[in-house]
Formats: sequence, C-alpha cells, structure tokens
Amino acid sequence: MRRAILLVVAAAIITAGCGGGDADTDTCDGIADRFIETTQRYVDRVDDLTEDEIATLQGGIDMPGWATAFEEELKGFGVRAAEASCSFETMSELIDARLDGLAAQTEAGRYFISLTPETLGWYLGN
Repeated sequence: MRRAILLVVAAAIITAGCGGGDADTDTCDGIADRFIETTQRYVDRVDDLTEDEIATLQGGIDMPGWATAFEEELKGFGVRAAEASCSFETMSELIDARLDGLAAQTEAGRYFISLTPETLGWYLGN
C-alpha cells in the first residue's frame, strides 16, 4: 500500500504543478500553498475510497486514472519550484510548516498524510 500511495502522491504533485503560471503560484510560498491544497484534495479522495479501491491501490496494479493524474500533478510542483528558483530546503520548510493544515477522516487518509513529510524529496525531485 505504501508504494501505491507514494506513486499516487507523486502523481498529484506533477499534475498540480503543470499548467499556466500565475503570480500566486510562481512564488515559493504559492507553490507550497498549492502543494498542500492538492495534497488535501488527494486525502479527501482517499477518504472516499471503498475497501475494494483501497485493495487495488495497495496492490499497485491497475492504478485508477485519478491516481495517475494526481501523481503527475504532484511531480509538477518540483518543476515549478525549480523554475521559480526555490531550493529543496526552502520548499521542504514551507511545506512542512503547512502540513498541520491537512486533515483526514479515515485510516487510509491519515496514513497518506503521515507519508507526506517522509517523501518530500521524491515529490520535489531531490
């Protein structure tokens, strides 16, 4: 399950980072804010999973389209951070300062949140 969740998280970073830039998300703070917003959307989606869907994610096979899209979104934050000249250390600090804002309703969602600080380097390409 851990690997599947990590893949989904990474996907979310990529997709959120892609797309047209705007002033608010072209700063290190803006990128960190979007990272947290995107992660919360993912946690909300994980909270809504059925037991069968959780089993699919745990198996790491046949990842659902939303999970793959989320992984791509999350990876994009690393690209945006690099384009904005935000160091890994800066982004780690900014995101870490915002992690307490994440909330989950289920065990799977809480587990996902617990992985977030541990896997920042992977999310941001360090």
